[in-house]
Amino acid sequence: MVRRQSELASLLRIGGMYFVQGLPVGFFSKQLPVQLRMQGYSLKQLGVLGFLGFPWFLKVFVAPYIDTHWSVRLGRRKSWIIPLQALLFVIMVLAGLVGSPLQLALLIVAMNFCTAFQDVAVDGLAIDTATPATLGWVNSVQIVGFKAGVMVGGGLLATACDALGLPFQFSFHAMAACVFLVLLFCVLPYAEPTAPAAPASAPVQHTSHGVKEGEDSSTSEGKRKSKDKSSGSNHEHDREIKAGGVWSSIATIARSCRQPEVLAMLVFVATYKTGEVMGDTMFKPFLVDRGIGAADIALWSGVYAMCCSMAGSMLGGRIADASAWVARVALLNLVPQVLRAALVLLPGAGPHVVVAVMCLEGFTGGLLTTCVFTWMMANASKDYSASHFTFFATVEATGKFLAQAASGLIAHHYGYGTMFAAGALCTAATTMLLFAKAPHHKHHPH
Repeated sequence: MVRRQSELASLLRIGGMYFVQGLPVGFFSKQLPVQLRMQGYSLKQLGVLGFLGFPWFLKVFVAPYIDTHWSVRLGRRKSWIIPLQALLFVIMVLAGLVGSPLQLALLIVAMNFCTAFQDVAVDGLAIDTATPATLGWVNSVQIVGFKAGVMVGGGLLATACDALGLPFQFSFHAMAACVFLVLLFCVLPYAEPTAPAAPASAPVQHTSHGVKEGEDSSTSEGKRKSKDKSSGSNHEHDREIKAGGVWSSIATIARSCRQPEVLAMLVFVATYKTGEVMGDTMFKPFLVDRGIGAADIALWSGVYAMCCSMAGSMLGGRIADASAWVARVALLNLVPQVLRAALVLLPGAGPHVVVAVMCLEGFTGGLLTTCVFTWMMANASKDYSASHFTFFATVEATGKFLAQAASGLIAHHYGYGTMFAAGALCTAATTMLLFAKAPHHKHHPH
């Protein structure tokens, strides 16, 4: 019971760290396009907003350094999380005081630097903490925490500001308060594991009594003695990781990428969100052009759909190890994209239809994302978990970035209908790829 409570507390604190990272992403990806469209910015200009998130693509270059340099006193991961989160707090306070779009854009880029580099350390902390039994839940907490931040930063705060008659800049002061509270109650009290947990892909054997079969009291006593003995080697293990430096981390990633199953995973990871992101990026401007108000869009997309997405992510933590489900969920994720394309041909569709499509896509997208991220985490090296998982996540983010940039160009030149249809076709193509590779979707230890 005590162990379960400790694991739950650790999961909640990790979720709080991911929540902080979702706050600025929610604002610039969901609320900012609506604000700028209402000020008359073109679809081509809105498509370029994705460039504000370019620090997330730089983190792959600094991840090996973050993975191999830290303060022994603060801990391997907290050495980076604490200062970056404190800096994020200061930047958010400043963002609430500026009025120039250029100044705001620069501060959003600075926020993304803080959250992107913090994400490297938090990912490493999550993998270090995960055990074979909790791997799926760690990914659920990771994604749900991040999406909760996106929901608050891109939906709830915008709705509250509109209802209270406050300028949207007030959102940054509220987000700064959230960052301070997470730093105080989640980051500072967190006790890092002294060594990485057991490999996430290692098999777990349970009996009805929660003990491995064949294990008696003498075996347990032997394990306790072995644990005491091994604890003395943890510092030596850390010194070996530091001594290996950046190049050892890079070499580990390069070796894994030479394996066919990892290459197949990377191809799917880079493309599985293409259609969804293309449609989602332009769907909010599409609703603005249909006469839907900013407050309604923020509520539907940033709250209703995000709640459904988090529900899907929680379910994904339960089925993430069932590889056959991934292909089925990918196919299910195609349905809302086809329905969204159909909305272009149905100008009389009521708000309830729009909300239903957004919620369905949120649920299926969240379900699929958790399964894929668990797959990625299971293939990350334990010694260099932060940089290895960051590499996988950067491949995924690069695919989404290209899709977001392309969506504005396609919608500008060919219209919303063509763009939504192209997104659905992309999703269909990656789903067929997944079905072709489905028999090989197994976790491989590295």
